[in-house]
Amino acid sequence: MKKGLAMVLCLMLLVSLVPVSALAATQITSVTVTNVPTPYAGSKVPVAATVNTTGAQFYSMDWYDKTAGRFLESTDYFTENHVYEVQLWVEAESGYEFRTSGAVPNVTATVGGKTATVSKAYEYQAWAMIVVSYTFEPCGKKEIKSVDLQLEGITKPGNGLRAEQGQYVPFSIQSGDEKVMLYPQLHTRYYPYGFRWSNSTKDTVAYEGDRFQGGCDYYVTIALKPRDSAFTFADDFTATIGGKSAQVKSLGKTYAEISVEVTCIGTIVGGNITPVVSLPRDGNSPDYSLTYDNCEYIDYATVTGWYDVETGARLLTSEHQFRGGKQYRVEVECTASYAYKFQRDANDKMEYAPMITGEKVDSYSFGYDSYRGREVIKLVKTFTAPVPDHTHSPSGWRTTGAYHYKVCTECGDFLEQEDHYGGKTTCLEGAKCDVCSYVYTQPNEEHTPDTKWTNCGTLYHAYLCTLCGAHCDPEEHRWSPKYHPVDATGHAYQCADCKGYDTIQAHIPGPAGTPEAEQVCRDCGYIITPAKDHIHNLEKHPEVPATCMEAGAIEHYTCNGCSGVFKDEQGKVPILSSDELHIGALGHTPGENWQTDSACHWRICAACGETLTETKMLHEINEGTCTTCGYAEGQTLPEDPTATDGPSDPGQGEENTPPSGEKESKTDWLLYGILAGVLLILALLLLLLRKKKKES
Repeated sequence: MKKGLAMVLCLMLLVSLVPVSALAATQITSVTVTNVPTPYAGSKVPVAATVNTTGAQFYSMDWYDKTAGRFLESTDYFTENHVYEVQLWVEAESGYEFRTSGAVPNVTATVGGKTATVSKAYEYQAWAMIVVSYTFEPCGKKEIKSVDLQLEGITKPGNGLRAEQGQYVPFSIQSGDEKVMLYPQLHTRYYPYGFRWSNSTKDTVAYEGDRFQGGCDYYVTIALKPRDSAFTFADDFTATIGGKSAQVKSLGKTYAEISVEVTCIGTIVGGNITPVVSLPRDGNSPDYSLTYDNCEYIDYATVTGWYDVETGARLLTSEHQFRGGKQYRVEVECTASYAYKFQRDANDKMEYAPMITGEKVDSYSFGYDSYRGREVIKLVKTFTAPVPDHTHSPSGWRTTGAYHYKVCTECGDFLEQEDHYGGKTTCLEGAKCDVCSYVYTQPNEEHTPDTKWTNCGTLYHAYLCTLCGAHCDPEEHRWSPKYHPVDATGHAYQCADCKGYDTIQAHIPGPAGTPEAEQVCRDCGYIITPAKDHIHNLEKHPEVPATCMEAGAIEHYTCNGCSGVFKDEQGKVPILSSDELHIGALGHTPGENWQTDSACHWRICAACGETLTETKMLHEINEGTCTTCGYAEGQTLPEDPTATDGPSDPGQGEENTPPSGEKESKTDWLLYGILAGVLLILALLLLLLRKKKKES
């Protein structure tokens, strides 16, 4: 008993020794209040807030309209341009108290992150409850500056919005800003669900239950309104749909119409990719053309290369030929049409394999044409050129009026052809082909005029073509239909624009002659009147006969002291014009008989024997015989002597001439023999020298 009483006394003594401060409440020095909304005109008065301070809790909230001078009820709404003060009653929880200085709270507070005023609660101890107050700016309307809406199934993989082919057209907002909602009442027929979808590619309207069609552009317009009457749309309101900036078509305080374009990408399956190329054939050159009319949703296709599989070399049209039995690889690129892509699985495989000229490709891969902004599929296929019955022996170049060509000298198969090219057309002659020398154009009238007058006889001088000597003018003129007098010496056509005279113009006399000096034409220097003491010193020029292509001249005499030209050796019968002096070219006279070879027939000039290339043409065989020249198929005839071989012709030269390679090989063996002999002599000399050194 005594022991128990002693223990109780000890406990009482220990309790008495505990400091009084250890039993005091924890002091609160600052209070943070959140979730106090800024008052906006038309919004309802809030009645609760959150106190984010340990030991303190929300008690009640009062709103005081400082403009109207009254406290608001919980059913009131804020009024525009009024000034409001919020008063929050905050009490201390058990074991806590607010710090005070005397009877006044010594506490700091914030409302929504802004400094607030702290005062003592009426009829409450300052350490038990405080009032936190904050006065807001004059009340205004709450504006909606921007919204971001997301529609089901609409994505933004790049710069534009995309919809999947076959998915339903959406007529609701999947997610978006909670401040807005659809506004179908804006126009009940135009916006039955607050949406209007139009297929701009096919000019149709899409309704609920419709599915997106591949390869089409759609245009969606959405009608919106604020979800809360306290909100209005800002004047600079913006919107995005699926992350893409939308167009604000119309805007009011209580409504907005926004629109954006959506593209539905169509898919291209492998069975729709079937380009056609020209297959390799012995002796043919690679053909880089192709057709792809049967390729659905392909906008552009091209052969990017033909390759020799054995060597890997790329074959060019103008330099290479296919050979029978060899393998050749062709590579083709196809570009998808706008708003289409190639259908493929996660492993980049297509359900149906593409084809080239009816055969499945060896491989394919996908790429992107950044210039056109489209997908590309690259196809690879190997073909074997068929082995011909025999190896063609190309002939030399043969010619027609339109082109030159080669045939096989054994079987007659047509091997290759080219249009005539090269040469130059002048006033004298047509252009001559650089390959076969065929004149494939006619001479033109585009003269090359001289810039100086040329003496043309006693009566006149003229501008002459520097090539053919014809009269021509260095400028374009509109000549009068009648002659005009030039002066007492002659007349000429006059230009209606510059009043100048024709290319043929009468001599214009210079100063009168003297016993020692002649009178000459001021333009061309022709001696009109010789010096009064002049005695003709005549030189004879024999007749020059005219030929088929060149002009001639009659026998005549010229004075070496004046410009006189005379028919007689006494100088009494002058030749007054070049027409009296010259004899025109006779022109070719076609022979009566056709000349022929195994491919063509032609005529030669009966006078000079020249081949008339303009008469050369292919045989027109009917029942084995040419209907023009009588040539019979199979008849052995010499080749056309005018035919020439192209620079790459393997059959050029005489048939009995050994190949150049054989000649070169004989020469090479001779050189090798000489070189081997020299090396052997040098080796023997070296051995002798070494032997002498050892002996010495």
